[in-house]
Amino acid sequence: LITFILWLILLYLPISIPAIFNNVYENPIANENPIANALYHAVATLVIACPCAFGIAAPAAIYSSSFIASKNKILFSSSKIYEMINDISFVAFDKTGTITEGKPFVAQYLNQNKQYDSYIYNLATLSNHPLSQAIKNYFANNNNETIEFENVKEILGVGIFATNNKNTYAITSLKYAKENNYIFHQKQSFDENKSISVFSINNEVISYFQIEDQIKKDALQTIKNLQNMNIKLIILSGDRKENVEKIAHQLGIDYWYGDLLPDQKAEIINEFKSKGKIIFVGDGTNDILAIKSASIGIAYASGSELTNSIADISLLENNLNLVYKAILLSRKTLNLVKLNFVWAGIFNIICIPLAILGLIAPWLGAILMVGSTSVLLLNTLIAQKRNKSMISKI
Repeated sequence: LITFILWLILLYLPISIPAIFNNVYENPIANENPIANALYHAVATLVIACPCAFGIAAPAAIYSSSFIASKNKILFSSSKIYEMINDISFVAFDKTGTITEGKPFVAQYLNQNKQYDSYIYNLATLSNHPLSQAIKNYFANNNNETIEFENVKEILGVGIFATNNKNTYAITSLKYAKENNYIFHQKQSFDENKSISVFSINNEVISYFQIEDQIKKDALQTIKNLQNMNIKLIILSGDRKENVEKIAHQLGIDYWYGDLLPDQKAEIINEFKSKGKIIFVGDGTNDILAIKSASIGIAYASGSELTNSIADISLLENNLNLVYKAILLSRKTLNLVKLNFVWAGIFNIICIPLAILGLIAPWLGAILMVGSTSVLLLNTLIAQKRNKSMISKI
């Protein structure tokens, strides 16, 4: 509109306009009619300014990266995640099932009392917690009697409780049992710095289970890769502080916290959020509050369905290295979006003034506009191929 008005004014003024600035390309109507002439330049400007390149700059980059991500078993819930990850300062991990294999096993069964094995097995099957599953698996091959429980109650981060024939049965942590004045008849010789679960009847401890887990093979390299990106790392776990500290030292992680309940994880997440954006990576139901509180939540698809439903990124394989891949791919995507916008901006900055000055005809503007969009798409395809190769090698 501005181009049309300016040219209309100029063409009605008694001045001579150099042919180079009023080249209507042998269009007789435009030459004879000032309104048609001004409209001719206005249309050329409109064609050049068509925002196709701007319109596809971000979607093209995000679509290409989403394709790479899905091939690597990474699912982003929305496009905004690509931008948010660029400013991440911290990554916090749950321990069990995230940094460790998530397949804990009973290393020692202490103070064995065979008459209660079936009770322990049936009670453990009522919980999806990895420690309960480890206890269940320990007794899985036994000839277990079926025990029916009532008033089943699982408290996240604490244990599972149920009743049978007016007796209360529980599988919980040694720490919880001590803090709640459970009755201990025999002193057991085991390393209390390891994960110890207890089986109790009416708050009387009957048996002990020393449970162990192993660090994932790709954990150390993933931690190093993230630290090379200047990201500070944190472990937030409900496991004993001593166990968490040991793993943190083995992996060289900056901050670690143990003996945490789900709401305590969320509180620590919020504390770090005041210093910068934070990612939380977890898989269990007890990680829901932390995932929800974090700037970006990442969950393994092998974990709780509810946890995955609220996560910003879902990892379809229980592979810690996918966390690094997701962050790296997001940053590469944002760089590609910026590059696409720069190209679209440079094209418009150069060509729009030329069209306003009358140096570009509408047909040429159409060719240039399509060419600009084609260059942007070609750049996106080249970047996609490069990023695909890079991610596959990690």
